[in-house]
Formats: sequence, C-alpha cells, structure tokens
Amino acid sequence: MRVWVATASATSSKAGRWIFDNKVIGSTLKRSPKLRKIIIEKHLHEVVVQIPTGPMAKSLITMPQGRVIPFIRRLTKGFLYTYYPDYDYFQDNFNVVYRLPNTEVVNTVLRLARSLRRGPSDNEVFRIWHGITADTRNSGAWIFLFYDTVCFVCFHGKAGDFTKQELEEGYVEESGLPPNL
Repeated sequence: MRVWVATASATSSKAGRWIFDNKVIGSTLKRSPKLRKIIIEKHLHEVVVQIPTGPMAKSLITMPQGRVIPFIRRLTKGFLYTYYPDYDYFQDNFNVVYRLPNTEVVNTVLRLARSLRRGPSDNEVFRIWHGITADTRNSGAWIFLFYDTVCFVCFHGKAGDFTKQELEEGYVEESGLPPNL
C-alpha cells in the first residue's frame, strides 16, 4: 500500500514526498524489481489532462483494488476494536470508497468529517475521523486520510440493513488473505 499511497501524494505532501523518495524509491523498489515491473506494466498509465495552456501528458498510477479494499476494511475493523470494543462488526458489510479528488468529492467528505469524531493522530502522515450511529449503533462511517492527499471512506453496517458493496466486474482480492478479513 505504501508504494501506491506515497506515489499518489509525492507531489503534494512533504511527508509523502519523503516516504516516496526514501522508502519507495530508495528501499522497496530497489529490493523488489518484480514489484517495480508489475507497477510499470499494470498500474502506470499515460493520460492527457487539460490545463490552462492546453493538453498535457501526465503519468497516472492506479491502485490494485484487490489490495486496497481489504486493507481499508482491515484498518476499519482494527479501529472499531480499539474505539468501540463493544461493537460487534462480525456480521457487518463494509463498503470502501475512493474517488479522485474534485471539488464535489472534497466537499462531500468535509461535510461527513464534520459529523464524525476526529482521531488522535494529527500529523501530515495519517488522519482519521470515525463514528457509529448514535440512535441504532448498528452502522458507522470512517475517513482515512494519508499524507493529507489520499482519502478513503469506509461505511459499514449490519448485513440485514446495509447493502454489500458492489465491486467492478473482474474484481479479485489478493490471494493469501484470511477468508473473513
């Protein structure tokens, strides 16, 4: 995950840039040429974006959803266990959301964050907002912000009341993960 998150934030966050330079380029990709090859072949794409001076070619890296979704789900369960130890999440469905940031997406997440409790971490590396529904206490929402740039939202709720996440055709979770992750 660090490779993808740090790469996405390397141009907009000092902490993200440091992790990208020192840990991703300086360590992870040096030790793992296979991972580097996979990223280049499967996840690095050239796109043309429109800027005020005209079209410009940019590199875009995509995140493997079969790795991201289980990671955020696992992170949410860990924080549920920590912040809400009496909450039974074993029958919950978990929906992980990531959208490329634009004004509408940012405003929606900011509105949600105002209704949640802020976690103790207040640095440029990782921030969290969380909450469980006050009336029924059978669902919740979580915001995970990495390097003040890459944001994931996770909603969860009891299987009878909360729809299971619809995933893109062809979605496959990374092999070797525990079955109830």
